[in-house]
Amino acid sequence: MTIDATKAELFKHGMTRDTLEAAISADSTPMYKKAIFRAMRDYGVNFLTFQPNHPFLDIDVLKSIKSAVVLIDDQGDWPCGPKGFESSALNHLTTGSDCIAVICDGSYPDIYTYISLMAGMHRCMTMVIETRPEYEQEWLRYAESMAPASFILRGSRLWRDREWL
Repeated sequence: MTIDATKAELFKHGMTRDTLEAAISADSTPMYKKAIFRAMRDYGVNFLTFQPNHPFLDIDVLKSIKSAVVLIDDQGDWPCGPKGFESSALNHLTTGSDCIAVICDGSYPDIYTYISLMAGMHRCMTMVIETRPEYEQEWLRYAESMAPASFILRGSRLWRDREWL
């Protein structure tokens, strides 16, 4: 079950352990979501998703959340970088995140696992920004400027090829 707050979704409320178990064991559940659902089940973290040009949850609701995986989905039909998201809420979530991952060009299940475990084990906010290659640098600059003390992970084929080959 999700709570729809004008396209911003807060997962957890109403999700039972059985619901999470079913989602984790389902073949149709993407690997990255399984890691997040395990953290929800095992540590009670929240899971929030946001898309461009849609209002975030009320800022007071955001301030009340202490442990969460925040997923910023900027890879759909109309990606737009940080400027496409409501700034006060995005700024609050970004500055409050202890670890931020910027992912483009593929699936990186290990990054989602790390982010999910960090949120659960350390009871903190973590953020995953899914974007397209043309916005990767913009998101990295944004994350570094808003959360300079946060650990920033980068998942991209361009980075991987450049660094390791």
